[in-house]
This record gives sequence, structure tokens and C-alpha cells, in this order.
Amino acid sequence: MSEQTPIPTLKIIWMSIASAVAAFVALSVVLGKPAPDNPELVRWIGIFLAVAAGIQALTAMLLKQLIAGIANGRYVVYCVVRWSLVETIAVYGLILRLLGASWTWGAVFLGVGLGLLLSMPPTESEEKSFSSEI
Repeated sequence: MSEQTPIPTLKIIWMSIASAVAAFVALSVVLGKPAPDNPELVRWIGIFLAVAAGIQALTAMLLKQLIAGIANGRYVVYCVVRWSLVETIAVYGLILRLLGASWTWGAVFLGVGLGLLLSMPPTESEEKSFSSEI
């Protein structure tokens, strides 16, 4: 049985997470190191994080049934898990900037994370389809 979820409350949570991602962008600009101490290591960390981000993006976008199973019929949990997966991609961009990676590396992660997050707003139609599938 699915619990009733107030969509306005979910939209507040969604906007808060999007605001946090925007704060990551600002932090990466302010706190980013000008040059890495070990550029080769930062490059490999970036590659590893890109692979992880790809897996997370695919999971959030394509494996909705898996996330719905984890959520156990609760739409709020379903939304927060998906949003957390894509928000982490933006966090990877912030981490790379703090390690001294170029702004381009950070911007790609931050942009993908924010773009995916903005493509997943909570809607009543999605909640209804979620409830009917479970």
C-alpha cells in the first residue's frame, strides 16, 4: 500500500536539493585549487568518478523499478533516492575542483548533476503511475 504524499512538500525537498547543487557550483568556483599537486592522480580520479557518475545516472533514469522496489511502495523514498543519486554526481564535480581539476572537469559533473536533477521534479502523474505499478 502506498502512502499519500503531498506533492508540494516533495517539491520543496526537490528545490532544496537543487539549491544545494547550485551551492556546490559556487563553492567549486571559490574553493577550487588553481593547479593539482599531482595532475595524473587527479585525472585518474576524474575518470573513476565519471564511470561512477555514468552508472548512477543510468540507475536513476533507467532502473526506476529497482529503485521502486527499494522504496517499498513509498513515493517519497523513491524520489529522494533518485535525487540523491544524481546530486552525488554534482558532488563529484566539487570534489574534483577541490583536488585541483580544471573548471571544465568540474563543470561537466556539476552540469550533468543539475540537469538530471531538474529533469526529475515530483509530479502528481508520476506519483499515480508509481502507485499503480507497485
